[in-house]
Amino acid sequence: MDDSKPDVLIIDDEPSIAALIELLLNRLGHKVHRCGNGVSGLEYWQAHRDSIRIVILDIVMPRLDGLGVIAALRSQGGKIPVLIISAVPDLDARQSQYRIYSPVDFLAKPFGPLELQSKVNALLGL
Repeated sequence: MDDSKPDVLIIDDEPSIAALIELLLNRLGHKVHRCGNGVSGLEYWQAHRDSIRIVILDIVMPRLDGLGVIAALRSQGGKIPVLIISAVPDLDARQSQYRIYSPVDFLAKPFGPLELQSKVNALLGL
């Protein structure tokens, strides 16, 4: 029996945050891929869309922000779940503009490992 968990794509321009998320999700059995900006993340997803099951995405990034990435994913037929992580002070106010891209959920930085695990599992239906 295969006990591996779904592949995760992290798109975040803060290497330390992405590394911590990767460490936690690896320990939970996920295979994790990291990209440092929205353009490279979208390109990675396009090349590996059959294996990636969830995207963890920062809002504020160079080259292509989180909203641009989600819009591009959806315009290309991607119904992949997205977990938006951000330290922006108005994350609650921004949620309505992202909800149209369901399935999507939000997690404010800083967050703990159990919060991350809970959000990822909920989006994946685990």
